[in-house]
Amino acid sequence: MRLARTLRPWLILAAALSTVGCGFATRFAYNHLDWLGSRELGKYVDLTSAQEQWLEPRFEALWSWHRRTQLPRYAADLRWLAAQAADGLERSDIEEASRRLETHWETTAQAAADDAVKFLAQLSDAQVQSMLKRIDERNREYEEERVDVSDEQRQEHDRERARDWFEDRYGRLELLQKEAIEVWLRQRLDLHRTWQARRHWWRGQFADALARRTEAEAQEQLKELLFDTRSSWSEELRAQAQTNQTLWDDLILRIDGLARPQQREHLQEYLTELAEDFEALAADR
Repeated sequence: MRLARTLRPWLILAAALSTVGCGFATRFAYNHLDWLGSRELGKYVDLTSAQEQWLEPRFEALWSWHRRTQLPRYAADLRWLAAQAADGLERSDIEEASRRLETHWETTAQAAADDAVKFLAQLSDAQVQSMLKRIDERNREYEEERVDVSDEQRQEHDRERARDWFEDRYGRLELLQKEAIEVWLRQRLDLHRTWQARRHWWRGQFADALARRTEAEAQEQLKELLFDTRSSWSEELRAQAQTNQTLWDDLILRIDGLARPQQREHLQEYLTELAEDFEALAADR
């Protein structure tokens, strides 16, 4: 699944969103996506010169399209959310923001999918084995960090991540806001073993599709595995994931409802500065 995130908006165009929080970091990451993408992909497979020559112009074309057409939309949505946050967020705001984000993802995925599977079809058997070996290593790392630890260690890890996420957006949290995170930690479903099993299932399906990577049917399977993984979720997993998503949305509303005026200003500044970063990147052709 880590590889899926690497190849998805084609060699981590998603880095434009995943590195947010600092204007310099956002702009640096986006303006160096070619290097970052190469570095990340290089963790999985060594490309031949011919593969690099095939990859480069296609990535450049997607990157240019994304900068020109998608970043202005991200900026507009961030400004909209900043305006909504001025008087306090409502559930409809969070649901609409999630819907817009999903739409952006689907648009980029559709633009990236065909070339991504064509690239995979060019891999040699040795390159495929190298890729699968790295996936296995990442799965073991996940198990060491998230599965083979105590409940207390796992909870502390998630507590720190949640606090960091909110403090990036709201600044220093108040006691009641920290207590809201503790309530969320107790209520949410612990799905670490479910995700562990899912990662192993994904690896098996990915290996099977790669073994037939030049076939049209296998290429459709690869698109689904890389760009639409939720389509293969069971009804039980969908329900569990939705439960956790609802609890996370509830936490956002609780933290926001407790926000001091300075925290609300902090959130608006965070969103507006990020919008400005995307606008500047979009203008830098």
